[in-house]
Amino acid sequence: MSQSDRFLIATIFLILILFVMEEFRNENLQRDPYDFYFQSTLKKIIKSFDATFLNDCHQPRNGEDIVPSEFVLAILATENFARPKHLQYIEYIWAYIYRLCFGRLPSITIGPSQINVNLAYNIAYETFPDLAILSDYNLLRLLRNQCFAFRIAKYYLNSIALQCKLKDFNISSAYHLAATYNGQKTRSKNNRLYLVLVWEAYNFYASKNKSKR
Repeated sequence: MSQSDRFLIATIFLILILFVMEEFRNENLQRDPYDFYFQSTLKKIIKSFDATFLNDCHQPRNGEDIVPSEFVLAILATENFARPKHLQYIEYIWAYIYRLCFGRLPSITIGPSQINVNLAYNIAYETFPDLAILSDYNLLRLLRNQCFAFRIAKYYLNSIALQCKLKDFNISSAYHLAATYNGQKTRSKNNRLYLVLVWEAYNFYASKNKSKR
């Protein structure tokens, strides 16, 4: 099979992935944030995401840790609801096929963190010295790990907060962080729903942790 044939197959495969993902997102983020269906969606988001992995996840701390861990969990939970596991598997397969065909990873979001592969590589290379020598295939494998995805997401959210000089964490800063993380350029209905879902999921995790103390 020639390189052009492989490219055509990979392109068709990617188009199908994007179509399925967009349809799933539109189906699950189309409700008004204050009606019964929104509350049902929020419960599904929390129920479908197992946050217990964080108990065994090492979290390196530094003086620039602005974003609460509960907010990172809320981001991951919401992203995973819009990108369930079977779609994430398709993303991984696509990334492997692309790597085999073109010798580099595609510029797509992937894994529980739904962060761009190239951005994840840069964060891993700069932040985690034990992963300084990181192959493309090892990166794809690590991005499937919830703990690694959490660490990558938290680092990225903290870097956004620092760039924007956010000093306090509140609903306004949370909306800004979530919108930037999600790559939102406009305030469409679906985008607004995403922000509210993240905020309400954060409140759930924060209140749950508070009750444990």
